[in-house]
Amino acid sequence: MKKTKTFIITAVGSIVIYEAMRKSGLLDRLTGEIKKRVGHATNDPDLEFEGMIDKGKGTVKGWVHDLKETVES
Repeated sequence: MKKTKTFIITAVGSIVIYEAMRKSGLLDRLTGEIKKRVGHATNDPDLEFEGMIDKGKGTVKGWVHDLKETVES
């Protein structure tokens, strides 16, 4: 029973953290940075460019999230 309870708490916590990262744009920024670096390392300009786009998208999401929080408070 204790293992099941721990698993459920961990799963719910992971979902909450994932959603917070997604809403704040952090997930897009991380994904973009990884794509950018892999594209650079493999000499793939398309993947590198896609990474820059994702990173920019994450930055804009972060600004919108911060603005939304400011307006709501």
